[in-house]
Amino acid sequence: MKLIRGLLGGTPRWAIADLETGTATPLAVGLPEFAAAFNRGEDVGRLADSNGRVKLADVTLLAPVERTSKVVCAGLNYRKHVEAVGSTMPDVPIAFLKAPTAWIGHEDPIRYPPLTEKLDFEIELVVAMARAPEPGERPSDAILGYTIGNDVTARDLTKGPRGADLYSAKCQDDTCGIGPWIVTVDEIGHDPNLLMELRVNGEVRQHDWTGTMEYDIDTLISYIHARTRIEPGDLIFTGTPAGVALEDGRWLLDGHVVECEIEKIGLLRNVVRGHSSKPAEA
Repeated sequence: MKLIRGLLGGTPRWAIADLETGTATPLAVGLPEFAAAFNRGEDVGRLADSNGRVKLADVTLLAPVERTSKVVCAGLNYRKHVEAVGSTMPDVPIAFLKAPTAWIGHEDPIRYPPLTEKLDFEIELVVAMARAPEPGERPSDAILGYTIGNDVTARDLTKGPRGADLYSAKCQDDTCGIGPWIVTVDEIGHDPNLLMELRVNGEVRQHDWTGTMEYDIDTLISYIHARTRIEPGDLIFTGTPAGVALEDGRWLLDGHVVECEIEKIGLLRNVVRGHSSKPAEA
């Protein structure tokens, strides 16, 4: 099942997308209620409003996350990437929050932040949560599904005058692509080993399998939930593999087409718009 969040009749709504029929059927309930019913194994078809079904082509896709939810990103989770950028594997997972104003959906433009001259890309498998994990169960039992993320990063802003500055590097407005939809966990499983590939203007830059991440999904969920309560609809970025622009200096530029593709999920596409106007004192 593919869950989308999009503009239906000009209003943001969650819906079930059917690619075979080219239709979108809006949910009659909010995402938390739908996610809870799905996680309990109930028939969620009853929670869709068939009378409101529309053509999928008429829906403008939005990032599949509510502004009231959290987007938590794991860093340094693929060893080849860590080694390629000259860092070392952390002893425990590391994570940070992504500002809601950074999120964009499929086909939305990536805004080139004026404060950077080194704009980078990072394809990531993203976990969508149905609820908080319960004591004694496997953390991934609380998963709703998966989507694709592009954790676009201003590399020249990662270090501030007094240390690391992930806020400046990772939270620039309108830069973080998420989408195009959430594919429910029953179609993919709890331990996915999916091929993921990022292309810039058709050239492959990143190519790896999600199964090579160092800290698996259960570990990431446990780490995050021990620090901030996980709620329905929260997203977890699981880290990026090798091949980013930091390794070879081929940064994103105005007009670059960035395609992030993960098997069994789909394709997230965004185009970079804008130029750097970084002042000397920034």
